[in-house]
Amino acid sequence: MGLLRRTVMPAIRLDVGHLSHQGDARRLADPAFRDTLAEAIVVAVQRTYLEEHDDAATGTLRVADVLARSGLS
Repeated sequence: MGLLRRTVMPAIRLDVGHLSHQGDARRLADPAFRDTLAEAIVVAVQRTYLEEHDDAATGTLRVADVLARSGLS
C-alpha cells in the first residue's frame, strides 16, 4: 500500500480489475475491453486540462474529442 507514499509529483493508482476474479480476468483478456479502458484513462487525464466550458459530461468524451477541443488534433 506504500506505492504512492513517497512520490514527489502528482500520481494516481488505478486498479482496473483483479486477475484472481473470474469476471475481471475474462474482461481483461478481451483486447476490445482493454482498448476501451485505455481510452477512458487517457480521456480522464486529458480532460483534467480542459477549461470548464470545454468539458463534457462523464462518459461522453473520446480521445479524438479531447484532442479536437484542445486544439491538438
